[in-house]
Amino acid sequence: MKTLSRILFLVPLLTMLGSSCARFGKAYVPRASESSYSRSPALAFESESASEYACPSVSNVNPDYDRMLDGSGYFTVCPSNQDSSKLLIHGQTAESERICIFPAQYIDSRHIYWKPELAGGLPWTECALPTEQGAFAQFPGVNYNAVFIVEERFRDQMQLCLSNGDYYGCPAYSFGRFR
Repeated sequence: MKTLSRILFLVPLLTMLGSSCARFGKAYVPRASESSYSRSPALAFESESASEYACPSVSNVNPDYDRMLDGSGYFTVCPSNQDSSKLLIHGQTAESERICIFPAQYIDSRHIYWKPELAGGLPWTECALPTEQGAFAQFPGVNYNAVFIVEERFRDQMQLCLSNGDYYGCPAYSFGRFR
């Protein structure tokens, strides 16, 4: 009987994971408000032209709280004009050289869904090394309009936080919508 109930549970789950339009992950409600701040230092990038990205004039991904009181954790996330899977990110970290970006789908302040890696089901993340031009990230085949950003040393802790829906287990992070 337990085997049958497990199979009946797995069939809808696998069907949902196979559909690119389905919402993935658990709903997660961040503490940060959606207001914009005018701070936006500079981070890392790869080999494309910055003119291919639509950048706002103020940071659109902000820290849950500015624990360092130094303006770090404020990011300007710029979507590509040609490819909805690509992002250019400007900002400043507090301590790490690398940042990790987690794609999410923002519906409203109570419904935020992280996107899973198809291989393991954990929250999908890409890490980038900041340079003067910005940080570059790409999440092909995923519909997303928001991101969580953490310093690389907090990557595993953030994956657990998101997958468990445990806000109190979260490291310092930044969150915001860019579309």
